[in-house]
Amino acid sequence: MRRAALIAAAGALLFAPSLASAAGSGSFSPTGSLLGPREDAGAARLPDGRALIAGGDNHTSSALGTAEIFDPGSGTFTATGNLGTPRSVPAAAPLPDGRVLVAGG
Repeated sequence: MRRAALIAAAGALLFAPSLASAAGSGSFSPTGSLLGPREDAGAARLPDGRALIAGGDNHTSSALGTAEIFDPGSGTFTATGNLGTPRSVPAAAPLPDGRVLVAGG
């Protein structure tokens, strides 16, 4: 259930309610699955409305160095570049030029 909690938290923090769910304002609905087990990840909204989900751990206390992009329009996750260093519980902050700083963890 932590995967669902991550998706719900990311939706609540990153997207306007009308984008967070097809069910309408104030509610959530199921979406696509992450590409693999991931908890305690960092998340940041991208300028185009998608979200970067980076780092975290894989339920065995092993920090992850992978990242995914969530597209709320299609409800899908797509692999993207890897982090230089695996990080569990990182912070992710969008930068003015469109890049995302992932630090800590």
